[in-house]
Amino acid sequence: QQQQQQQLQQWQAAPPLPVQSQQKALMPAPAAPIPVPTYKGTVIIYTFGLMNGFPDIVDDVQTNHDLQLSDSRIRGAIEYLKNIKRKELDAIHFARPIDFAVDTRQFSDPHAIGRLTYHLGTHPETMHFIASHKSFPAWVATQHDKINHYRSESDVVSLATYCLKGRHRSVACAEFLRHCLEATGWRTYVHHWAAEKDWKRTCKGICEDCSGKTDKVRMRDAALAQCLKLWEPPDSGWC
Repeated sequence: QQQQQQQLQQWQAAPPLPVQSQQKALMPAPAAPIPVPTYKGTVIIYTFGLMNGFPDIVDDVQTNHDLQLSDSRIRGAIEYLKNIKRKELDAIHFARPIDFAVDTRQFSDPHAIGRLTYHLGTHPETMHFIASHKSFPAWVATQHDKINHYRSESDVVSLATYCLKGRHRSVACAEFLRHCLEATGWRTYVHHWAAEKDWKRTCKGICEDCSGKTDKVRMRDAALAQCLKLWEPPDSGWC
């Protein structure tokens, strides 16, 4: 007991630790800072379907779903939609012309797989199927190069992805682009033109699979990670 009292007196008589030493002893080592990508610009992404009501396109596409349309017809369809949606679009976004359009019909149509028809293009299986397509790497590289080409002219790039109905492939591809762009320092704005009318018979992206509440989300995460690797390969100098 006498020995314990002596130890206690010695401890009480010892000078206090400096404040910095106390902090080092009590606080864990700070985590390494997460690198923040340098801001590169803004990309506006519209999605739509060729059968969303264009007077001069619907009839042709109904008879031939793979019909190749001229750039002028696609731009005309986009301007038609922009005029209809004028009140919904921010004035700056509305005034910004479309730099280029992206046809996503080269990828397999999820509509052909019955269970995926009810979902949007953000469903994990749909994104997995698109990322597994043989032309996906070349598609990613093409969009990367186009965006950086137009970025050299303006810090705002505007594009549109389209498929037949604006529910699956165009939505999935817009999500791939959004993921890669935001991960590499771009700000994005995504507007789905088909959402108001053509998504009524879908889950609208809020079911458990599409909202990432099931194990299937791993398929989507893997597809997005694969896309990002294609977008920004190590030591490539891409941006």
